[in-house]
Amino acid sequence: MRICPRCGRETSAVIRGLCPRCFAEVYGVARVPREVRVEACRYCGAVRLGGRWVDSGGTFEGAVDSVVRWLSERLQPVEPLAGVRVESWEALTRPDWSTRILLRLRGWTRGGVEVEGEAVTTVRLEPSICPRCKTRVSGEYEVLVQVRGAPAGRLSRLVEEAVRRAGVGDAVIEVSESRDGVDAYLTHRGAARRLLKALQRLAPLRVAGPYREFVGLTSRGKRRTRDTYVARLAGDR
Repeated sequence: MRICPRCGRETSAVIRGLCPRCFAEVYGVARVPREVRVEACRYCGAVRLGGRWVDSGGTFEGAVDSVVRWLSERLQPVEPLAGVRVESWEALTRPDWSTRILLRLRGWTRGGVEVEGEAVTTVRLEPSICPRCKTRVSGEYEVLVQVRGAPAGRLSRLVEEAVRRAGVGDAVIEVSESRDGVDAYLTHRGAARRLLKALQRLAPLRVAGPYREFVGLTSRGKRRTRDTYVARLAGDR
């Protein structure tokens, strides 16, 4: 056992001549930025982390938690620590577009000595709009699923149940009835494929498509296309 020259306590582990507690108080555990700025969708609450939009559950607390999880994987430990992670966090101000938080940290040396510490930072959410909400707000769609072969009312109930089972409600812009059946407009192809699978589990359907059409160029000059699927109840011609 050794005596820590700062606090006078006995310690079995020494880091830079100090016990783990004093080391954390003097040097800290990680290099934590004073402020973390990320884009947050003002419609759904998703946050943009590392170039990818991440769902946060639509709450400020959820957005902050997503940011903390992302930050924990990227923190740099204070030397000579080999690693560090965020154990938990606490809001020091009410979660909002700007939230001051306390991070509880755990670091460790290559020899397995653990160090606990705390740090304070501010998570600042910058209002933006994610691609999915931009599509929904603009009313533009990427996929049209046409359901045919029965009265529109029956097909509407079928589509509504399929949307619920597939969990694609956020991707549905509109479901409209017509003389021919029901049309479902969706924001992206993955959601359309899940919807079609759910429809086929609920009813005997024959699916044709996708029929792809060119609809223009994106702001970056890439081709923008739109898909159409036709799903008919078995027996309908």
